[in-house]
Amino acid sequence: MMGKICKYLILAILGVMLYEIISRYVFNSPTDWAAELSSYMFGTLFFLGGAYSLIKEEHVRMDLLYVKWPRKVQRIADIATFPLLALYLVLFIQGGIGNTLFSIRNSEVSRSLWAPPLAPIKIIITFGAFLLLMEAISILIRDILVLFNKELPSVINSSSKKNKEVKL
Repeated sequence: MMGKICKYLILAILGVMLYEIISRYVFNSPTDWAAELSSYMFGTLFFLGGAYSLIKEEHVRMDLLYVKWPRKVQRIADIATFPLLALYLVLFIQGGIGNTLFSIRNSEVSRSLWAPPLAPIKIIITFGAFLLLMEAISILIRDILVLFNKELPSVINSSSKKNKEVKL
């Protein structure tokens, strides 16, 4: 589901930018809103895509040493770095909630000519950070269980099997 949302969001960003290019260079009538809207859409894509890539374990890592380590050492490294990620995301979410509430209370708008309300993008970014934190917690639990040779719950095993079956 998240992957489809991200996929269609990329197409929407391309559509907005294509509209701006045609409007600007063919009709000599640039828009006031296209660049800002595409920035908001990209911010949405960045945070939703971050959570999605973490789910699929396809995010970028500093692999210089990590890939050479045994899987058990990798899991220990992931567990050891989790508190830093969690602290960052909790502070980010806390600040995002505060900024979102401020935007809602004060009807904050962008300072551009278009002047869209800022609350929706702040809500989306904060929600994306929340999704990222939830997935990081899920991965932490999985890493701890696997590290101590515990069985993963059948719900996790069956859902990952379904994902693999769908890919085939």
